Amino acid sequence: MGERKNNVSGKNRLFLLLTKEDEYVTNFDKIIKLIGDGNKKICYVTITRPYEDTINELKNMDIDTSNLFFVDTLTSYYMEHPPVDNCIFVDGPTDLTKMKNAIKTAINEEKCNAIIFDTISKLMIYKGISSIVRFTHELLSENGERKTKKMFLLQKNSDIEKEEHQRLISDLSMFADEIIDI
Repeated sequence: MGERKNNVSGKNRLFLLLTKEDEYVTNFDKIIKLIGDGNKKICYVTITRPYEDTINELKNMDIDTSNLFFVDTLTSYYMEHPPVDNCIFVDGPTDLTKMKNAIKTAINEEKCNAIIFDTISKLMIYKGISSIVRFTHELLSENGERKTKKMFLLQKNSDIEKEEHQRLISDLSMFADEIIDI
């Protein structure tokens, strides 16, 4: 699989960002720069870490979180979290419909114009490849989401079975405007 030219401007809407598992958080500033204009509001969908941990880690790295709106798929799976202004807590990473609805809310009500999906690879723990590909297609097809840049993080050295992981990357690359190795 060849990577395409690193150009996230213009009409491109889905970017697959390939990163090492132990480096993807430290690459967050690069991801923000890839999105472009610093005034954009970003929906940050977290699959592997709760909202509190994610926001604290970003703040510890001196990353401004004021333009981030979170969709947390993990916290409510284990405990009830009091509502906060910059996050929707979804019941768990297994309900892709609720996750998609939370993303739609972030786009339509919170005016997010970019999505960072951290990390799509880890959805394979909960869902099969066909469900993830269908979920991706639905996000790309719906009216409000069409104009929103989507950055899907995929871990290069994922602990998920290598062959299945490569198949997911291959299947998602059919929809991708860019594949970027960071």
